[in-house]
Amino acid sequence: MPVNAMPAEFSYTSDLCARNGMPQRWIDVSQLATVRPGAEVVFELPAGERARLSALLGELDDPYDELRFAELVAQSHALLERTGAFDPVRAIRSPLNAGFYLLRNLPVCDPASRGATNERLLLMAAAALGSPFGFEAWHRSEIVHSIEPKQGAADQQLGDGNVELLWHVEDAHTALAPDYFALLCVRADPAVRTFVRKIDVRELDASTLQRLSEESFLIGADESFRERSAERAAVLSYRPDGGLAVRYDPLYTTCASPEHAAALDVLTSCLADGATGIVLEAGDMLVVDNRAAVHSRSSYTPRFDGRDRLLRKVFIRTEPLAAHDAASSSPFLVAAPAAEGIPSC
Repeated sequence: MPVNAMPAEFSYTSDLCARNGMPQRWIDVSQLATVRPGAEVVFELPAGERARLSALLGELDDPYDELRFAELVAQSHALLERTGAFDPVRAIRSPLNAGFYLLRNLPVCDPASRGATNERLLLMAAAALGSPFGFEAWHRSEIVHSIEPKQGAADQQLGDGNVELLWHVEDAHTALAPDYFALLCVRADPAVRTFVRKIDVRELDASTLQRLSEESFLIGADESFRERSAERAAVLSYRPDGGLAVRYDPLYTTCASPEHAAALDVLTSCLADGATGIVLEAGDMLVVDNRAAVHSRSSYTPRFDGRDRLLRKVFIRTEPLAAHDAASSSPFLVAAPAAEGIPSC
């Protein structure tokens, strides 16, 4: 349920979140009891398939031509029939998935070459699972966008910052959040770890699960959105296929009661162990089930010399946007909210 103002009853925050909008207690992800991704979720593209995929990508239209973007998406779907490179990630559509899959040895290109290989790779991954999309109010309305450190953004809880990112799902503030997202590593930093943790409701007691299943949380958009909005929602619910639907982003969440704030803390404490830690290498693509798994990232020190870690990202929906949700400028963009609603944390 979208809201345009902060309801008075939503005045309680998780212990994770202070009144000034910054965490009181950081979760030190560098000290988490993490595990390496197992063979069942890591797939390395054989050299022959890599060469075939590289040739196919050259057949796709320019991804920067907005007027022909729908054509490009259709082409991506058609090309999937000529390569099995993205077949492994289709397993993520099952509610019993591991929360993420990692493809390795993809044919990325140096961004200095001004080639479009990286964007085309992500659009083909999106086609394997559904349809790519973006938000009109977010990141210059891009559908495929860059994640790299920016000077002046170091302390922000955004991909452009370099502080430790707290656990969250993408765009928890809206029911139109991505079902999946894909991260393509173009330039690596061996000092940076990405963490993924699938939510397991069996770790929660009945009372906590009940609280988290109630629409007693007001979840706001982060600072990357030009128009800020919020929705009242449950943190945990179930999809028609029986899979979990998670809307978790404590830093931008206020709660209807101290009991709901405490339940949010219980869920957060469950994330401390059992996360999978991944050092992304150039040519890696991490595909995450945004409905069932949370993610975070360790802090790092950028050099700002043009060689820092660079990722490309795309959001994916299993079904195209409904006409009434789409922006007038593009059927692949969620329309910006009509009015602001900025929750304070």
